[in-house]
Amino acid sequence: MMRALAVFVLAVLVGLSSSAQELVFSEPIKLSSNVNSEDEELGVVLSSDGKTMYFSRAFHDKNTGGKYAGTDIWMSKKDDEGNWMPAANVGRPWNNKQSNSVIGINQDNTVVYLLNAYSNKSGIAFSKLINGTWSDPEVIPIPGINRNDFVGFYVNPAFDVILISMKGADSFGEEDLYVSLKDSFGRWIEPKNLGTTINTKGFEISPF
Repeated sequence: MMRALAVFVLAVLVGLSSSAQELVFSEPIKLSSNVNSEDEELGVVLSSDGKTMYFSRAFHDKNTGGKYAGTDIWMSKKDDEGNWMPAANVGRPWNNKQSNSVIGINQDNTVVYLLNAYSNKSGIAFSKLINGTWSDPEVIPIPGINRNDFVGFYVNPAFDVILISMKGADSFGEEDLYVSLKDSFGRWIEPKNLGTTINTKGFEISPF
């Protein structure tokens, strides 16, 4: 009986081992000049269908306010053959002379979440696609965000989790990762530090 059990367990383990597949990624391939420029491209966010790419571009002559103003949001779409089309500055109402960036997109690509460059309030912003036109950004209040230093955000498509990188009063290092969730009234709570399992004395940035 014990021998039969041992053989069975061995067979299961061999089966699991043979069915497991190692996840292997290819070498990174640089996107064409349709997307990349001689300036800086950063903060890439893809739509849920993978057909629209938003990113921020810095030090570009065609940015709102000129080359040395803040970053602008640019966009590229895939054609029917899967190639990225020439990127274009999305213009207003998303871009102004501040640093503009897309920090999340909802599941059906009708709401875009934005870095709040539109008011002095603590929080993020959003814009809705209405009859083919994007609405003016509106602010979503989030208390306790340090606006004096660099702050990074990621908003998940379900809009129930916001990850934040910032230097807070209870940070363990230069910048820590925080999370903000909604309370029972649908309001976003003050960001909570994710602790030393993730955060260090150095910089934790670009949450996703």
